[in-house]
Amino acid sequence: MVGNTGIDKNMNVSPTKVALPLENYYQSIITNLKEVIFQTNLDGLITNLNPAWTDTTGFRPQESYGQTLWSFIHPEDQSEAQSKLQLLLLGSAPDCQLQARYLTQDKKTGWLDLYACLIKDQDGKLVGLAGSFSDITENKSQERRRSVERAVTDVLAESVSLGEAIPKLLMAICQSLDWEYGELWMPLSPKDKPQCLESWCRSLNATSQDLAIFEAPNTPAATTDESLIFELGEDFIDQIWDGDGLTWLTKLAPVPNSSCPMRSAPTRTAFSFPISDGSTHLGAMLFFKRAYHPIDEQLLRRLGVIGMQIGEFVMRVQAEKQLRHQHQRLQSELKEAAAYMRSLLPPPMTKGVEIAHQFVPSNQLGGDAFDYYWLDPEHLVIYLLDVSGHGVRSTLLSVGVLNLLRNRSLLNTDFYQPRSVLSNLNRAFQMNENGEDYFTIWYGVYNLTQRTLDYSSAGHPPALLLSPSTEVHPLYSGGLPIGMIPEVKYQQETHIIAPDSTLYLFSDGVYEITTADGKRWEFEQFSQLVQMYHQKRLRSLNKIFKEITRIQGQPTLEDDFSIIQADFITGENAA
Repeated sequence: MVGNTGIDKNMNVSPTKVALPLENYYQSIITNLKEVIFQTNLDGLITNLNPAWTDTTGFRPQESYGQTLWSFIHPEDQSEAQSKLQLLLLGSAPDCQLQARYLTQDKKTGWLDLYACLIKDQDGKLVGLAGSFSDITENKSQERRRSVERAVTDVLAESVSLGEAIPKLLMAICQSLDWEYGELWMPLSPKDKPQCLESWCRSLNATSQDLAIFEAPNTPAATTDESLIFELGEDFIDQIWDGDGLTWLTKLAPVPNSSCPMRSAPTRTAFSFPISDGSTHLGAMLFFKRAYHPIDEQLLRRLGVIGMQIGEFVMRVQAEKQLRHQHQRLQSELKEAAAYMRSLLPPPMTKGVEIAHQFVPSNQLGGDAFDYYWLDPEHLVIYLLDVSGHGVRSTLLSVGVLNLLRNRSLLNTDFYQPRSVLSNLNRAFQMNENGEDYFTIWYGVYNLTQRTLDYSSAGHPPALLLSPSTEVHPLYSGGLPIGMIPEVKYQQETHIIAPDSTLYLFSDGVYEITTADGKRWEFEQFSQLVQMYHQKRLRSLNKIFKEITRIQGQPTLEDDFSIIQADFITGENAA
């Protein structure tokens, strides 16, 4: 080494020793920057550019000098960019920053983030602008990919039907990605060919004149095989439909005289993605753009996921529609079953014993059924049964038991003896392997001459017998529900009926409720309500029903409301 010249004996320059002049040092930095550095004069004409300009736009600095900076901005963003830069040149602001689209030499579109400020000479005189911009196209692409995912998620979350969601989806995808036109293609049935069911254009009132903006720009260098030139007609849809549906096309030919103005307009780029539930091809969405747009593999992959989201929404909507249809059909069947059950119930009785009843089926229809009739002029049968569960199945079982007892077709049964009836019902009906088809029953036989009531119960709530003094006698004999265990022996009890006593027979649905304040109502509380009703001689069972629904705080009960009131009267009507 010789002195501090920075040159060794082999004449190699030592980078740590050679000091460039300050002006050359800064020029070196500017030359090697990856972001564009520019200068303009007071007219906004470009006077200086670094090499990054060519790397970003494709234009050489020499052919760009003398042109305005905003002439390289995308036409749709040009006005805003020109306005901001001219205001800066007029001295209305010290600097400005903007994001805009720009056009490359081969007519591609990118995004830039631009900063500009005023520059002055040594005398402080304003001479132009200086600034920089960096290419943020990839950042914008990622932002749009996230934006379209958010937009689709929001639409699906807010929509309750396919008809409501699809127009919003087409608009959201077009606006999020800045594409002009979108379509939904779906078959009306699995065997049909797909049809265009919905479309959206950026001009909300699109006409042929509106769509004339889809003019063909200069064609860039071919980026796809020449064989991939699709006509925007049925063949185009068929090729998408027969494939996997995930397609990006940059070679498209218009359809002459098409009924759809969009299809007869020159279009440069299109993409499609399938709507699928993972196994079934439900439809496809197609989107078009008049400008050339190179394939975006990341966007296509995300659109494939979005197509799965939409497919899940379609399947959920279809399932909900089918469920509503099934529910409506079930409700119709339940109404028919309830009407049929009402038709089987006996009319009020006025001779010998005065009997009234009220039957209010629940929304699901339980398995309540009851009957009363004279076995002979002296013996009155009265019973009420409650089949486990709800719905048509429970109703059919209760109807079967009702008809069996009414027709006295239960084999080897003495219908005057309640324990014989219950024992033989238990032999005839046993619950299935799923623990269904069992029922409770209270069965009594009243002897008009002797004024005695023989009764047996199988898991059923006690009947309430109220004397004229409103003394309450719960009538209960114990015993498991019918169908629980074979060969159960049922007990039979006898009670002497005082003149002018009243019997209340009911199912557990009349008192097993939850009160408005969330507490469980008890049998004793119902018993007190019946006593009050009886003391006031209200003579309308509907008043009991109304009071119970008031206590519950709901107009309907979870279970059937079934209650019988039998007045054992004296006097000439008792004869």
